[in-house]
Amino acid sequence: MSKKFRIHSINIEGFKWFTKPQEIIIDEKNVFIFGPNTFGKSSIAEAIVWCLFGSEPNKDFQPKNVFYLGECKVVLSLMKEDQIWKFSRRIPIETTQSDVTITDPEGKTFNEVYKILPQLKKLSHGEGAHVLFSQQERAQRLLTDLSDFEKVIAAYLNLDRAMDIIEQ
Repeated sequence: MSKKFRIHSINIEGFKWFTKPQEIIIDEKNVFIFGPNTFGKSSIAEAIVWCLFGSEPNKDFQPKNVFYLGECKVVLSLMKEDQIWKFSRRIPIETTQSDVTITDPEGKTFNEVYKILPQLKKLSHGEGAHVLFSQQERAQRLLTDLSDFEKVIAAYLNLDRAMDIIEQ
């Protein structure tokens, strides 16, 4: 059985509130994104979905940062059997329509995501293609020092009392 694609990294520029190019390396690791509200945590997940599916016409979703003068661009690097495939979606400066280019490890380019990832057709862009977010009420947010990451995860899972017992 052949290996599946997995996310290696994502480069974001001019997408939502991102202006300066940002590279997020994932490379087979679990990723936890922490930060204050409005600092782009959700935008990272949305950038991945936008890169793969694009935007539906007549939707309120606006990927391009209106304050950024460059093009809106997301490059998703996917690894399969130790080879990198690049999925690049961009909105050039002079237009509002996005285009996608997929580059295989040998440098050959394609312009249709579903030819490379046919399983995405089952999701389509509509009802099946959602990013799920877990949001806590303000009163329930963790007031934990993040320096002990194990305790943070335990508190998030409501296992902090168990951790206290284990430590005794």
